[in-house]
Amino acid sequence: MPVLSLPTELWTNIASYLKRKDHLSLVHVCRDFHGIFYGPLYSSLLVGPRRYTHWEPEKHVGSSRFAQIGPESSSLLERLEADENLRKTVRTIEIMHLDKKTIGYPYRWEEDPTEPLYDAFVGDIIRICRDCPLLQKFTLNNSMIQVKWLIYLASHPGQQLDLYLDLVQLYGHSGSAAETTDYGVPEKGPSITARSLTSTRASWSSAILFEVSRLLASKSLKVLNNPSISDSDLFLALNKQGLGLTSNLESLTVSSLDRRAMHLFRQLPNLRYICALGMTEYPSLALSNIPPGHGPTSVLTRLESISIYPHLISAFTPGRNITSIRTLDRLHSYANDFVPLIPVNAGTFGRYFGSEVMVRTLEWNYCSRTDEILNYLLENNPGIWHLTIIPTGAPASQEAFTAYLTKFARFPELRTLVFPTLAHVPTPRTMAWEIERCQELREAGSKSLVSISFSALLTWTRHPDDETLWRPSGPGMETLKLKLPFISQS
Repeated sequence: MPVLSLPTELWTNIASYLKRKDHLSLVHVCRDFHGIFYGPLYSSLLVGPRRYTHWEPEKHVGSSRFAQIGPESSSLLERLEADENLRKTVRTIEIMHLDKKTIGYPYRWEEDPTEPLYDAFVGDIIRICRDCPLLQKFTLNNSMIQVKWLIYLASHPGQQLDLYLDLVQLYGHSGSAAETTDYGVPEKGPSITARSLTSTRASWSSAILFEVSRLLASKSLKVLNNPSISDSDLFLALNKQGLGLTSNLESLTVSSLDRRAMHLFRQLPNLRYICALGMTEYPSLALSNIPPGHGPTSVLTRLESISIYPHLISAFTPGRNITSIRTLDRLHSYANDFVPLIPVNAGTFGRYFGSEVMVRTLEWNYCSRTDEILNYLLENNPGIWHLTIIPTGAPASQEAFTAYLTKFARFPELRTLVFPTLAHVPTPRTMAWEIERCQELREAGSKSLVSISFSALLTWTRHPDDETLWRPSGPGMETLKLKLPFISQS
């Protein structure tokens, strides 16, 4: 293309004009980009230092009062605090490494001269989080806070919050929240609005449990997942809150059950799921300790799903519409001497594991009697939909595994099967063999199957409308890609 012969001054003017127009265009593009992605960029936030560090009072200085949690998090919190519109975009917040170095256990926070400064530091962060009006999920990892801030978060205005605690040490008492916050907290504490509390590896005293039980006593809480506390602790805490108090709780996970469990269950009339796979006292909890789901002494009438040891299944199924059971054959090592394995047959459970309806989902971990369980299901619960059996012992060969296929094929309504007994590394040859087994199962009778796992490395799935196409997924695909880079999951 020929270039016009123009004076240098004119070319300079044209270039300046185009540059100015390009700058304006770039500004408009940035504004449009900001408007589109402003919300999604801040909908999920991670706050905290990149590595595990202790809060130290002598470092609580500088240009930002949040400096100790790192420059990125400090800047983010300051931006959140100043921008109301930005806070409206936040949906989930995860805070990690909010901790201080303490001497001795339990931590004597009343005697620590640095506690007021640390508590103010934590409180400033928690207040900013609570001021996010559309916050749905709050996670706290590897942290140490006063319980008053947990209660304060659980009273998030107008929002049913899901709270998750992992490796969190709670201390103090919620009564001091009214002194620290500026939101007109009543003497008995704020109205609890939290929807769920999930706590793993958390540390707290019985006194703290009483404070946390206020969540259980609230009408909003539906899920309490805390494998570190027992049913007795919860019952005592509920009674301290008010004799005869009932809860709207629908899902409960505790560490243990004993013969006093029925007293707690009477206060949980809406419970639909219970999990107690920690140390269960045996034989102190007898089957007769749990009244059936019908009659004048009935409890847990709405229970639908249980995660319990095999010897307690019959305590929870009679008179109830239990459709899902999760169990395991192995207790913690210190309990092995107390709980013998019970036979899995009609003499032990009757039909449907004693439930009033067909059990549709069964998960059996550390299973040492696969044939016994399959025989029981075929005779007494053939309408299983979702079956997971994690066997113990050495991995099975392809030949030994094939013997189980004839039994699985006799479940006409089976939709998902997890039976990870094979240990081979995925190759084109083994994958072709597994696809053939998937089709064999469907052709032999289990026509509804849409998901099958023969090993921990691969899961085969198909669309319900597709008769033959099975798609692999799982960690084994990465191994296969290293061997055959041209392989894709599509």
